[in-house]
Amino acid sequence: MRKHREDMINLDLDCFLFRNDDLDYEEYYYLENHGYEYGEFVPIGKNCQEEFLIKKNTRESLGHTFLVHNIKQELEKCGVEVKTYITVKPDLIFTTKKNKIFVVEVETGKQFRRRKQRIKNNFEKVKQKYSNVVIVVTTTKVKRHYQRLLPNNTIMVRTDIQKWIASLKKNKEL
Repeated sequence: MRKHREDMINLDLDCFLFRNDDLDYEEYYYLENHGYEYGEFVPIGKNCQEEFLIKKNTRESLGHTFLVHNIKQELEKCGVEVKTYITVKPDLIFTTKKNKIFVVEVETGKQFRRRKQRIKNNFEKVKQKYSNVVIVVTTTKVKRHYQRLLPNNTIMVRTDIQKWIASLKKNKEL
């Protein structure tokens, strides 16, 4: 009896991101049939957009989901175990070699105007629980909005992530 091609596809459906260039035609449609969506995004460390298939969660935008899991992949390259969350907890949590707990919140800015006070309250709660909080935003315009709303917080644009990870490595945190 002949096996279906789908039975022979060996892709980890727990992975949230797949570069389109790494997939053949059948793998692409296999992922699409399992709820992955197509999107074009600039990955960390790159200057131009690439095509991805992304496992979108029901609570966040495709851009938010991409950035959370792109940051996770970059940290995992350094041997860091990263936990991701969709609701109650911050987007990413990891512990360094020096036992510092870092949390990363990704903000696309899409809800900023309507939910300023809610955003501020949520970050105040996070800051009470964690001392190393990093907010990653998508553009410098969004960064300015968050800096005004949340002064004295570490807020960076996604293009700053590589430098931040390099500084953690330099300080032997990773």
